[in-house]
Amino acid sequence: MLPRYNTLLKYGQNVLAYRPIPITNLNPPLLLLNSASLQLQCFNPAPSRATHILRRTYGVDLYKRGNKPNLTEKTFFYELVENTDRKPDAMIDVVLTSRVPGIGNKGDVISMKRTSAYYKLLLPGYADYATPELLEYSNNLKKDTALKEKEVSLSEEVCIGYLQKKCLLVIMNKETKWTLEPWHIRASFRISGIHVSSDDCIEIPTQPITGPDLGLEGKEFFITAILNKKHKIKVRCRLHHWSTAIADRLPYPKEYWLDDAEKIFPEGNEDTVVTPSNATK
Repeated sequence: MLPRYNTLLKYGQNVLAYRPIPITNLNPPLLLLNSASLQLQCFNPAPSRATHILRRTYGVDLYKRGNKPNLTEKTFFYELVENTDRKPDAMIDVVLTSRVPGIGNKGDVISMKRTSAYYKLLLPGYADYATPELLEYSNNLKKDTALKEKEVSLSEEVCIGYLQKKCLLVIMNKETKWTLEPWHIRASFRISGIHVSSDDCIEIPTQPITGPDLGLEGKEFFITAILNKKHKIKVRCRLHHWSTAIADRLPYPKEYWLDDAEKIFPEGNEDTVVTPSNATK
């Protein structure tokens, strides 16, 4: 039988005190003390491989050689220093063997928690442990300029995904004649909160779109946005006419991105509908 002892652990405002329990008794009473109530419960102790590292709250007083230490009740109060069963998951480095959306490109060295890296990358075969040979292979891939141009960074991936799902409302004048130009699309992007650096980043359909034409009201067409001069994204646009006279204004379309609309140009026309590059997939 192990000697009896008391333990004091503090969690917030509550105080949990264990009463002395003999280890041979299978159903000993456990007295739980806290600041709110006093309860008497029983439990069955189960074997555990976890280790609890404790520290005395009050140290033992000095005593003369040959005498026994003066152990009072408060010397058996302990504070929990570490619970080895609840250690945080360690971080490990892995090298990606292929491009993983939302994580990185082939050859990137990723630092992740051990459990997450095992189930998300190592087990499916998307990565290997960072060995010296793989680290050297990763450095050689980074020097390949042709491969670097095809890579998609995490920020580029977020931007590409956003633009592919975007339905841009292009507002044109109802009274003045116009022909759709890249700066119209650039202004529509700015109204939507997207900054486009120059008109060179926008490719409009080769066939001109002219107006005002109420027959084109609410119809869709596609433009191509060029990201970082290497990624092309097809963006869906919806045409809407606007007038300076309040009485002549058309109703503003609400939640237009949820409705299907007629296309201005047929989808099979390769001259007017530009498909995105393979890098956007």
